[in-house]
Amino acid sequence: MLKNLKIGARIIIGFFAMVVISCAIGIVGILNLNNVQGSYARDFRNTALALEYVEKMSSHFQQVRVNIFSYIVHSDKEEDRDYYTERIAEHEAEIANAISSYNKILEAYDASEVATELGLLGNIQTAVNEFSADRKQLMDDYAAGLIGKDELIAKISKGGDVYALSDLAETAISELINYNINYASEQIENNDFKAKSSII
Repeated sequence: MLKNLKIGARIIIGFFAMVVISCAIGIVGILNLNNVQGSYARDFRNTALALEYVEKMSSHFQQVRVNIFSYIVHSDKEEDRDYYTERIAEHEAEIANAISSYNKILEAYDASEVATELGLLGNIQTAVNEFSADRKQLMDDYAAGLIGKDELIAKISKGGDVYALSDLAETAISELINYNINYASEQIENNDFKAKSSII
């Protein structure tokens, strides 16, 4: 059939075929770039939020520890003990809110995609809960006169049971921070590869 066409017609058909192929390549490239852009936006937003919530967990946990030591220093007055007990409870509530908010981010993903992250967040939840329960029992025992200040200090200081639990909580928080930093780095590399593939 093409043999019967004049040269001019063959050139026009060839030209239009090239235009169609070029358009198809262009459309695929644009769609891929849009996907990369969407992926960048989602990853940046979620990673930034995740790190914000982990930072809140970390800073409020440190505030819990500071207020526990303040409780000990000012433990002679019931009014001061009540004040620091309330402050500790407020910071623990903020930690719980940050964990809940982080979990809401992960709900947008398939569970298999965020299994590692869910595990790390679960480690924080467990460590913080165990620390909170032990420190509360310890402070209640002290307020009831069941233990003295020296024993209270020993349990909260390095080598003590409550100190060991606080160390576990801090380690769990650090692991989640490191995970997010590494994940962000990997996503940047993946998106960069996709962008280059779309251009080529």
